[in-house]
Amino acid sequence: MVNPSIIVASVLLAGSVVGCTHHPVGTDPRPSGPVAEWTIQELASGGAFTPAVAVDARSHTLYVAYAMPHQGGGYDLFIRRGQPGLGEMSEPVRVNTDVSVAHPIQSAPIRIAVAPDGELYIVWRQENMSPEVLKDYPWGLTRVLFARSVDQGRTFSDPIEIAAGVPHAKDFPSLTVNESGRIFVAWLTYGPEIDESDVNLSQSADQGRSFSSPAVVDRVVCGCCGPAVAAGPDGLTIVAWRDIERLHAGGLDEEIRDIKFRMTTDYSAGSSEPWAVPISGWRESTCTHTASSLAVDRNSRAHIAYYSGRPDAQGTHYAMFDVKEKRYRAQVPLTVGGFVPPSKVSLALLDQKQAWVAWEDRSDHGSFSLKEHGVIDASSALIRYASIDERSGSIQSMGAFGPGIMPQVAAGAAGVNVVWSHQGTVFLARR
Repeated sequence: MVNPSIIVASVLLAGSVVGCTHHPVGTDPRPSGPVAEWTIQELASGGAFTPAVAVDARSHTLYVAYAMPHQGGGYDLFIRRGQPGLGEMSEPVRVNTDVSVAHPIQSAPIRIAVAPDGELYIVWRQENMSPEVLKDYPWGLTRVLFARSVDQGRTFSDPIEIAAGVPHAKDFPSLTVNESGRIFVAWLTYGPEIDESDVNLSQSADQGRSFSSPAVVDRVVCGCCGPAVAAGPDGLTIVAWRDIERLHAGGLDEEIRDIKFRMTTDYSAGSSEPWAVPISGWRESTCTHTASSLAVDRNSRAHIAYYSGRPDAQGTHYAMFDVKEKRYRAQVPLTVGGFVPPSKVSLALLDQKQAWVAWEDRSDHGSFSLKEHGVIDASSALIRYASIDERSGSIQSMGAFGPGIMPQVAAGAAGVNVVWSHQGTVFLARR
């Protein structure tokens, strides 16, 4: 059992950076602004992987999920919970059974969400890599599993498979719950007779006891960049994915791989035309394993964090889209300038309005900072965070925790929580 190690970290915050610029944020080594205190806690070690985090908006209970190696292969999933203002977390509770072991990967991590009534939901991927399966599914035959807890993560239901009767592989699940308790799960489907991948959406109106037949949100999408799904007021649901647009110019075949999204207010998929993020036009013909992160505030504004490899703005970005006005109100570069490899990013809203973003900084400056920490590890990035003003779209504060990968952020009225992993250890930062 892991004994949590708690420290209080004083983090220097960079000054404000106005949105809609391409200033290489994070390249100035001189920090300015106030000092904030984060409580950083080690939650699990010994191979802990793909952490996820969520907050109960009603009780402010904090949940952290993570994967640990299973003795027979794959991973077991565990949940720990905590209360605001308290450093201690509960003992880990195993989620899966022996027949529902998980196979999370960096680009398809665990996802958790809390319903308005306090029920806790979790989704994960499971893969079959048998020789017979690999003949038709070279990346394995995957399925999406779902489980629920009605007692604050103390026990979980037996997992069910979403879209069990649908053929082909189902992978890269994303999860959200709207204000009325309706659950949405988005994922990618691939297999014979499918061009690249499709992005699908299923929903549950009975607290996860059953799910609707999947609706196809879009076709010919990047098969290694998972979708994101978020719910807002008045039945608004948004699904984002990395699109593939094929071009043939000058005798050469090219592909553009940009984040796009569709919106609906009637619980169906694909009711709007797809919108592209502001930094678009990235010409890339290989899988990049970089999904977007998405949240919707009480004013029906979509907050999107994403990576683009477009050469003149390569890096991680934040954008705010006004659903009612059908226009972008902000575009903020987070880590751009020079060569920035594909990086993972997560976003959440504090008190349903202020955006907090956590991401992997894989830029040259991020690598230099890792060396300052005594870490020279090609598999690691520098875990950064930023808060963004909801009105101006400018960065209010920015800082870094240290080396790690796969950050996830969750926020509520009581504070902000960031989890990440580094060399088999899962960390939690709270403020």
